[in-house]
Amino acid sequence: MKNIIRNFTKWLRYYFIFPKAVFFIWGLIGVHSWTEYAVVALLITHLADGILQLPKAVAVVNLLDGASALLIPIITYFSDTYLGPFLVVVCTTFAYISGLLLFYLGEGSLKRIKKQLLYATVILVGLGRGGRDIQLKEFLADQCRTKNGSTEEEEQVESRRKIWWRSAYILGIVASVYLLKEALWMERCKILTIAMGIAFAVFLVGFAFYERKKPVKRTLNDMLRVLYTTVTKRHHTQHYHYDRIMTLRYKQSSLFLAFVYIIHPSRGYFWDKII
Repeated sequence: MKNIIRNFTKWLRYYFIFPKAVFFIWGLIGVHSWTEYAVVALLITHLADGILQLPKAVAVVNLLDGASALLIPIITYFSDTYLGPFLVVVCTTFAYISGLLLFYLGEGSLKRIKKQLLYATVILVGLGRGGRDIQLKEFLADQCRTKNGSTEEEEQVESRRKIWWRSAYILGIVASVYLLKEALWMERCKILTIAMGIAFAVFLVGFAFYERKKPVKRTLNDMLRVLYTTVTKRHHTQHYHYDRIMTLRYKQSSLFLAFVYIIHPSRGYFWDKII
């Protein structure tokens, strides 16, 4: 019985950690999830409902998905080289809020709105999503990491990050299903813009508690070299388990992870946002 209790206690200590910084990030993750499934996932339905013709609505949504994916390496490069994950999360979250706000404020004139402004709004939302998919996860992992850097420790950090990320993301999905069920798309957009702003403010309040990784100077050639390596080894990366690829952020440039995110042929399965 004592061995069972000891093993259970050891298991809890391995997977669960409660740093103050995580609580300021957790709400932002949940609102990201809520927005993704309550607003972004229904954008094509909203646009095609008398605002744009279906082919144009599809083009806008494709632009959003493409921008979200293609901006990831650029965001990651600037994070690694100049800004660090914290400032990147701040900038991309602000862009996300700005995009949602423009969608809401432009409701009365969407039928007459210039394509350039609509596409700019979509790019802002795509920038916010791109910052979430890699940088917000990496920043969360930084808060779960101890100062000792063994391989086992990094695997432990990743396990802890997943627990915090999944719990917040699942809660956001549940909220998208049960809350605002009868609300129109624009009402959801308004409410979630406010919710994102509040979660962002809470995130900024936790500034003093965050562990912030310093950027490492890299040249554009480094970025292109990583892209070349990723593309030439894509047949090997498609067999990587997600857990294995995530640990590469500690062993190689996180640009590798960003490029694999784009070219991975099984993104729909292994690269699910909930992970």
